[in-house]
Amino acid sequence: MRKIERILTSGAVITGLLFGGAGCASTTNTRSQSPNEVLPTSSAGEKPAIQSTPPPDVSAEIAPTVTAESYLRILSYGNYVWNVYAGIPQVNGQELILPGSTDIQSESVFYDGILKGELSSLQLPQGESSNSSIGFERWWNSSKGNCHYGVLLKTNGNLAIFSPQIGANKDCVGNLLVQDYLPIPNWGVISGGEVISFTLSWSPNGILLKVSGNGKEGQVSYSGPATPDVPLGIRLYTQENNEYRVKNLVNHRCSNN
Repeated sequence: MRKIERILTSGAVITGLLFGGAGCASTTNTRSQSPNEVLPTSSAGEKPAIQSTPPPDVSAEIAPTVTAESYLRILSYGNYVWNVYAGIPQVNGQELILPGSTDIQSESVFYDGILKGELSSLQLPQGESSNSSIGFERWWNSSKGNCHYGVLLKTNGNLAIFSPQIGANKDCVGNLLVQDYLPIPNWGVISGGEVISFTLSWSPNGILLKVSGNGKEGQVSYSGPATPDVPLGIRLYTQENNEYRVKNLVNHRCSNN
């Protein structure tokens, strides 16, 4: 993953932290959510996420760490087939082990999703910033250029959302010029626990991240220009000297889409 450290995009709307009625991300001007709100379980309204067809102006994906061997290396975990672009991930039952310098991405892509799982064995070198992540991400080679989109739980304690800026010629301008990094409340305490539960909800209506662990909770939501409007796959990434394990990883789709 390319290292990107930018200031928050001006004009972005950071609003209340609530799920919509169907379990999809939504936003509101109300700030009266309960401070004791906890991660929800899967609701009856959620449906298993299925592969989506890219829009007409999207052609082939370009991965950031493609090698000649990348497309020959696949991993079966959960309901999806994963392309292994870097590293040697391992599957142990419901657990996926990702050592440092690992990059895997689902072949399936989605227009929305509710990604849930349990993060454990998170190892980050003391005093170093982590660029590792879990979430929805894609590089698309399209009529707009090589475009980078993402909705990510960053293990450095941020919710990251980004889309390319579209220029006058309808091409991608620069790299991630429309983006936001939103700090996760209580992350310092949460990340110190043995297990971190997370729910990352992304839809055209907005984005919501909830995490809990070590007796604390953190949640943040977003609605703004960086919200991706193209299909994304699931990406799990660990940078060098980082590692983590993911258990019970599952992705649902919003029932009203």
